[in-house]
Amino acid sequence: MSAMKYSGRFFAIGLVTAWYSSNIGVLLLNKVQLMKISALSLIFCASVVSGNISLKYLPVSFNQAIGATMPFFTAVFTYVMTKIESWLTYATLVPMVTGVIIASGGEPSFHLFGFLMCVGATAARALKFVVQGILLSSGGEKLNSMNLLLYMAPIAVVLLLPATLVMEENVVGITLALAREDI
Repeated sequence: MSAMKYSGRFFAIGLVTAWYSSNIGVLLLNKVQLMKISALSLIFCASVVSGNISLKYLPVSFNQAIGATMPFFTAVFTYVMTKIESWLTYATLVPMVTGVIIASGGEPSFHLFGFLMCVGATAARALKFVVQGILLSSGGEKLNSMNLLLYMAPIAVVLLLPATLVMEENVVGITLALAREDI
């Protein structure tokens, strides 16, 4: 029975690898598209790493309050990249940003580095949202959201792996111990 279990796992791993390889091969035909998707993956990874670092220094509730400024960053990046937002959009964002600034001043566990990491993570999430919208809406790219995710995921794994090895204590040992339990 155990030989059957191992052959099933190897078959599944081989099937997934072949599927990704065949799809990535199609993507490699268009180097410009690969660069755009790689940049989007890098932005995503920056938001994940910055967000995780900020949680080390700030409580989750304060982190969420800062994350509420994402519409502000989205509007700014949209204006810079496509210039389609109206002045009314920016005017409605002023009270929200003002509220976060007031809340930041009264936060008892305020930490400047954690705050900057959280603002950076929020800005990166907004930038990813805008760039992703541009990629999905441009006619020449011929991408839908599932294909974009398919191409972004392996690149993000490669980018996040070094950060995981540096930031997570004994992650390799824990992973190997858990893998041994499954086998």
